[in-house]
Amino acid sequence: MVDFNLQPGVRLHVEPTSRFHVNRILINFATPQTAENSAARNLLANLLETSTAAYPTQTAFAKALNHLYGADASASVSRIGYAHTLRVRAEAVDDRFAQPGIFASLVDILYQMIFRPLITDGAFDAATFKTQRQNVANELASIKDNKQYYAAWQLDRLYYDQSSLMRIPSYGRLEDLDKLTPASLVETYYDMLAHDQIDIFVYGNVDPQAVLDLFRQWPLSPRQSPLPNDIYYRQPFHHRVRELSERQDVNQAKLNLAYHFPVFYRDENYYAALVMNGILGGTPYSKLFANVREKASLAYYASSQLRLFSSHLAIQTGIDAKNYHQARQLIEA
Repeated sequence: MVDFNLQPGVRLHVEPTSRFHVNRILINFATPQTAENSAARNLLANLLETSTAAYPTQTAFAKALNHLYGADASASVSRIGYAHTLRVRAEAVDDRFAQPGIFASLVDILYQMIFRPLITDGAFDAATFKTQRQNVANELASIKDNKQYYAAWQLDRLYYDQSSLMRIPSYGRLEDLDKLTPASLVETYYDMLAHDQIDIFVYGNVDPQAVLDLFRQWPLSPRQSPLPNDIYYRQPFHHRVRELSERQDVNQAKLNLAYHFPVFYRDENYYAALVMNGILGGTPYSKLFANVREKASLAYYASSQLRLFSSHLAIQTGIDAKNYHQARQLIEA
């Protein structure tokens, strides 16, 4: 990988490879999560991926992407430890298989998304804002309907301390969404553009110098990274097991477990942890899959996941409620 510093706090990472038929770009905006900013940044991501000043409707934006042989561009939010990230992604077929200039046009699409959103007189377009805010509200309200996701969310709330910001999802809360306005979201947008740590990743059949020349034209100002040197979330070990049961009218019960697991990304035990998780529940050949699901037939699915930025390991299973005690005993064994 070839790395460039476009500005202080703004880095470009290029991985030249001819293995794929598409070129991919990821632009990561990172800042510490607060109690309020996750909902605002989630809504901002939705607005950035649906319209721009040059393409003011979803239809116009989709047509622009289709002209690039079915290119794709989107935005989303996530969290890595204490860092809240807004990620803009795009991919298009490599110039070799279409025509020269596809990659440069894809970079221009991203420029339109990031630097020319649909803003008029200091506020996002009112109709677009209203539509996207309702879409996000509907998504947040529907979390309870996705039982697997809901169980994972409740497990996080149970694991993290009461005062921890980690209890607030990266996509935000309904009550925070209701406070946002077209004008206040513009403030969130400009704050992100001016202060977030920015990392741009490019993968594909590209020349690093040519990529640098394209992104060097972007009006990105110098900034000091707002992230602490250590973004890992650490929590004291609790000697008492926290348990939560919730009864709902469902066909399949969810049994999720979280274990304190103070191994972090790229520390001395990182690779051992990856192998351990692969053996436990991270692959279709794991102990959880083979013993709990296949041999004992106690689960519809069973897997484990390392949370290497927040010091725990999570296990997810779907079971018949009547098999709870037997399934839990076998998982723990």
